[in-house]
Amino acid sequence: WQELSVTSPKSNQSVSLLYNLGVCAEIVADYDRAIELYSRADSMLSAPDKVVSSARERALRLKTNQNSI
Repeated sequence: WQELSVTSPKSNQSVSLLYNLGVCAEIVADYDRAIELYSRADSMLSAPDKVVSSARERALRLKTNQNSI
């Protein structure tokens, strides 16, 4: 997905791609990046999406937990 986002600029306008990149960032504990990507995906939607919103909230919670350790 990262390669696609670099080689095809229009792909950065895809909610699904941004969400998947957010998941990848979250897996490697890059919560700031995950939050950014989920937020970008969310801002592209015409209505709130439960999956994207939940992922963003999860990444925020994980970042908070990481900072408290």
